[in-house]
Amino acid sequence: MGNGKVGSLVLLLLISAFCMTGCFFNKDGRGSSAAQTPEILAEPLTSVRFEISLPAENSSLRAATGDVPQVFFELRLLDRSSSSSPVVMLRKQAQIVASDSGFIASTIFENVAVLPAIASMSINGGYLVGVDSKQYRVWVGRKDLVAASENVITLVGQGDKSTVDVAVNLLDRLIATPANVATLALPIFEKVDGIVAGLNLSSTTVYDDAYAAYNAAYAPITVPADSEFDPPADYASLAFPATGSVQLVMPAFTAASEAWVVMMNRSSGSLSPSWSVPIAGSASLRKSAAAEGTSEFSSLLPSGEEMAFHLRLRRLNPGRTQSGSSSLSTLKPSIRAVSVNDSENFRAYIISNNQVIYSAVSATCRKIALLQNGRQAFFFVDNDDLAVAGLDSVLSGLETNWSVASTGIYDKNRSIFGEEPPGTMNSSNLDDFNSNGDIYMLISRKIYTAGYFWGTDLYPATVFAESNHKKIFFLQLSSSFSDLNREINDISATMAHEFQHMIHFWQKRKLPQSDAWLDEAMSGYAEYINGFRIENQNNQSKALQANYYFERVNSIRVDKWHLETDTNLVMGAHYGKAFLFGIWLAQNYSLNGSVQNLLSVQLTEKSAVEAFTGESFDKTFAKFMLALAVNNSAGGTYGFKGLDLTSTYSFGPDLSAVTLTGPARRTVSVASAGDSASPALSPYTAAYVNIINGNGGNVTINATLPTGVSLFQLQK
Repeated sequence: MGNGKVGSLVLLLLISAFCMTGCFFNKDGRGSSAAQTPEILAEPLTSVRFEISLPAENSSLRAATGDVPQVFFELRLLDRSSSSSPVVMLRKQAQIVASDSGFIASTIFENVAVLPAIASMSINGGYLVGVDSKQYRVWVGRKDLVAASENVITLVGQGDKSTVDVAVNLLDRLIATPANVATLALPIFEKVDGIVAGLNLSSTTVYDDAYAAYNAAYAPITVPADSEFDPPADYASLAFPATGSVQLVMPAFTAASEAWVVMMNRSSGSLSPSWSVPIAGSASLRKSAAAEGTSEFSSLLPSGEEMAFHLRLRRLNPGRTQSGSSSLSTLKPSIRAVSVNDSENFRAYIISNNQVIYSAVSATCRKIALLQNGRQAFFFVDNDDLAVAGLDSVLSGLETNWSVASTGIYDKNRSIFGEEPPGTMNSSNLDDFNSNGDIYMLISRKIYTAGYFWGTDLYPATVFAESNHKKIFFLQLSSSFSDLNREINDISATMAHEFQHMIHFWQKRKLPQSDAWLDEAMSGYAEYINGFRIENQNNQSKALQANYYFERVNSIRVDKWHLETDTNLVMGAHYGKAFLFGIWLAQNYSLNGSVQNLLSVQLTEKSAVEAFTGESFDKTFAKFMLALAVNNSAGGTYGFKGLDLTSTYSFGPDLSAVTLTGPARRTVSVASAGDSASPALSPYTAAYVNIINGNGGNVTINATLPTGVSLFQLQK
């Protein structure tokens, strides 16, 4: 600027949308015919305008020398789909025109492909003063171009450490080798901006921090070559698993990073591993909402005595000590017919004067459902409850839920789990049964617990005097109910649950030992498969029980059932564990949801699971415990389809919502804290450590693992 004037730079790139298909640009921006189109130009076309936001006093172009400054504009377009031209550069020199008020620099980019674009303006022999009063000769910006009438890219001074500047610097480093464009995480700018948002922009190492953070978050996934099985997609791992003395270093752990350390006891004895994350400060133990709300929700669970009662029923399986040939030649026909309004006397476990007794109950048949296979279901109601308001509506709902072809509980359970007993027993011989295949359901407000099935009832009184000698299960009617749909749903869920017990009993009748935990897991799955789910917001009890398990995940064995002497909450935790394990097992190893092979195999407990999955129980157990942490609600090995283990679910206006907490974990916020612990692990349980909030530095995990404990590490 030989005359000493200070001119203003007006940056004009006129904007219009060009969506023509016959005119494209080469790398120098010139037009060409469609026949010469490079790969990148399969995209729609548009135009772009640059913009610099500066106060009026800073908007003048200053000359560094006496000459007129030169201004160059540049666009770099990123095309992941092109192997030959992943970065296409468009560059033009602005025309500088003197005017009375200063200088005007202008140029036009036309027919620009709609792709992610990095923009820059460089000034030779001059500069602009930024909002921080510093001189900048290069100005940069980025934008995902759209097929619109205007694309505006706002430029900032290169080196001003603004979010745009740091983002462009990171992009420059990432595509220093153009072929790397194909590996960038999508959406490109959204992922980059997310990394920058977690950084301290005033740090002297912010550019290096951004690069390290991006690589930590989105670098190609690495897993150990000796992984026991495949880790979840999108997770890296340093140990899968590790044993013994362990030291793992997670480099460049940023605010966008998250890691899990899951220590699993796959032995038959209790063990205590130790671990530490040696960062200054102290970490917090994340308490589950269920733990904090125990007193609020514990009254909604069945009592400990009720759950112990069900355990005793499983143990009193009379078939365990009986034997017989495999012949079915002793099949005898049924001789009893039932009609609506018939009355019968049953014997059941009921509540009377706050005592549990085994007593006679007089009941009347109020509904008969004809099933697809010709069998019938008889709904008997305690004579003392025949006048309950809404009873007929409840019975109609139960009949529908039970008997609808293919989708009703009866057909659904049989297709998923296998067949129930074809009739009742004629003697103690397990192969000596009749063809009385009809099912009885006794509904009463007196029934002890929500419902039960007892295998003893299949035998004649000559074998067990207390037997009803019927295919029967018992259902509790609420003492009062205002919500008919909820009453129908609750009893229907119990029907599905108890019918599975009947099927399970029959399929496993000749085995010498019970597998109560697996039996209960399948009954939980029976509720699920019939639509009574946490995510359907019609199974609050299972949500509560899941949380009781989560808070005791290091003490509730996956492969065992509760003791009669356990507390109410511990028993509830076992039901929550069984529900989750049953669903997960079926979702990952069944054939179209069917678990018939699990029930029909003449094995119990872990051996039955191994035969069903085709792998060791230790491996299946490890996958399940990791699924609790990864929590992929899309399903698969590392989650539960349709169920988020950390979401809140509502169950109607009169029931409390439940926030699932996921497994209790030690949460270490490593930017300001470290932690260490030696958790006590019962057999086939796990302890969880969740590491978050890094500052870009390395994070080290140390652990000492007794024989039998395996450490799985995941990072994303």
